[in-house]
Amino acid sequence: MAGLRSRDVVEAARPDAARLRALLPDAGGQGVSLYALDPAEPEAAVHARFVNPVAGITEDPATGSAAGPLACLLRRHGRAGDQLAVVQGHALGRPSHIRVTVTGDTPRITGRATLAATGELNLPG
Repeated sequence: MAGLRSRDVVEAARPDAARLRALLPDAGGQGVSLYALDPAEPEAAVHARFVNPVAGITEDPATGSAAGPLACLLRRHGRAGDQLAVVQGHALGRPSHIRVTVTGDTPRITGRATLAATGELNLPG
């Protein structure tokens, strides 16, 4: 997780997938979550982006598996309370709004989803 100073800096970031793919496994990771707190929002809000080049994900428009740990991290350091809104996907033209409620050390992720694709997986055997 990389905290940046503003939403503009998060949106301007241009992650280098090839370099990240080479560096992340040695760090024990697959992806990078870029985020910035938004003090202008009336509720606790964070603007985020998530890239996972190790798994072949150029950029994810909504990442609950990153939003939960981010909410816990910010809460632990006094930067957020028990509820957080994670806004993501703007750079892709697919904005998302993920709500995270933290009880103890357990995050609960809620939000709405839009079907982006369908398909079938046929396994041999």
